[in-house]
Amino acid sequence: MRSFELSIYDNSHREVIHLIRPFRCEVPCCRQSCSQFMEIQAPPGSPIGYITQDCYCCVPVFNITDDEGNVLFKYETPFINGPTTNFIEFQVVTPGDREHVCQVVKQYQGYKDPTPAYRDTYTVTFNTPVTAKVKAILLGATFMMLAFHIKHDTYLFV
Repeated sequence: MRSFELSIYDNSHREVIHLIRPFRCEVPCCRQSCSQFMEIQAPPGSPIGYITQDCYCCVPVFNITDDEGNVLFKYETPFINGPTTNFIEFQVVTPGDREHVCQVVKQYQGYKDPTPAYRDTYTVTFNTPVTAKVKAILLGATFMMLAFHIKHDTYLFV
């Protein structure tokens, strides 16, 4: 997947969150050099968390970690058998008891538009109260998933 950097600004036009995703190869394997990775900084220059890809066979799973590398959540991508629904839910769960913390819903706009990924709507809903730091990390994870699933649209039929 291509690398990117994304800056998120507040209403005063100050950069409050900076996302960095370096280039990584596309091979779904366990080698660390091929796993997808993103760093979330808030304020810019101060890492607060990371998104790392787990080994997977069919459906990718991403770890959401704090700045010390402790796994806070897992971001689960659904396995989709075909283009049969108008929305797709991605679940964010705790690693141990798998409690649902957050869900990201992708509202699909249909086949009319030749570039549907640019017109989809993503809604983030928090099921439990979380801190602003965790929300910033989960926002970064949402952008990572957006980039991952736009690239893999044909694989996931989304």
